[in-house]
Amino acid sequence: MGNSALQRQESLVSQAMKKKHALPEWATSSEYANLDSLQKGLRKAGLESSNLIVAVDFTKSNMTQGSTTNGGTSLHAISETRLNPYETVLDIMGKTMSPFDDDNLIPAFYFGDSKTRHNSTASFLNEDQTCHGMDQVLREYRHLAQRLDFSGPTSFGPVIDAATEIVENSGNGFHILVIVADGQVSTHLNCLKETRASLIRASRFPLAVVIVGVGDGPFEEMDVLDDDLPDRLFDNCQFIEFSPFQAALERGEAKQVVEAAFAVCTLQEIPMQYRMAADLGLLEAPSQRSQTDGGRSAARHAAIADNIHFDTMSSHFKGNRTKRPLHFADDTNGQPPTGEGTPSKKPRA
Repeated sequence: MGNSALQRQESLVSQAMKKKHALPEWATSSEYANLDSLQKGLRKAGLESSNLIVAVDFTKSNMTQGSTTNGGTSLHAISETRLNPYETVLDIMGKTMSPFDDDNLIPAFYFGDSKTRHNSTASFLNEDQTCHGMDQVLREYRHLAQRLDFSGPTSFGPVIDAATEIVENSGNGFHILVIVADGQVSTHLNCLKETRASLIRASRFPLAVVIVGVGDGPFEEMDVLDDDLPDRLFDNCQFIEFSPFQAALERGEAKQVVEAAFAVCTLQEIPMQYRMAADLGLLEAPSQRSQTDGGRSAARHAAIADNIHFDTMSSHFKGNRTKRPLHFADDTNGQPPTGEGTPSKKPRA
């Protein structure tokens, strides 16, 4: 790939991240030239395996949030000739992460319709079955987009709790939850409060949450979820706005250039989050944790997370940290602190 294409990729990443120097250390010019190279870069940065979970926002605002960025049509409009923003995001994430997923089974959820609203989440398939690959996710999404009654308000809490439950039931394998939504979390009906609480609970598990904003926005307050939750064990959430990449694709820019730049933005914190989860011992099964270290206190966890996040973040990319999880003994028997334990099971539609 020529220098001009690489410069365009870096420009897209910087625009989306609103920084002049936004590339993570693992994403050198050769490692985000295309999706194949990006996957190699993720592996060199320490990501060994991951399981993908996806969630889609069906709130009513999707009907109007494409007035500027989607030609005035609904963000969920289904066409035979082009992908809508939701389809494009899911397609890119599927192509990027499938090599890290051993079984290619993808739990897929939706929320914000007239049945789930802000109170619950529902599976794309009946009885919470998982989709076999992103192709099935996209097929089921298209059916839902044409039959659901869009409603609201917007809360990510139920789907984050559902993903946390999946991680716990899997024996604490590393998972990435990709939430695709058209706007900010609602501030009324405790939606924002519950979303924040769910992110804090989720930080006790090896779960990374990537929120992709599609449509016109606004998205300013999403930084609160991305950066401003000091009670988390580790920074488990990343937000990225999709509109710069959508605009580039619609201008006819090289598809592989734009897709790789978008993937860099969405996944830039994943290697660090994976290593932090490992260093905190979160990748161990609960029974193994209790046998090997007697449990951990919340205060000790927080101190470890703060030290890793602020003092040694860059060393995660350079391979200088030990690969052995840290162990600290206390009297909690491997359970999260009171009030922050396993999320209650939300009613499913």
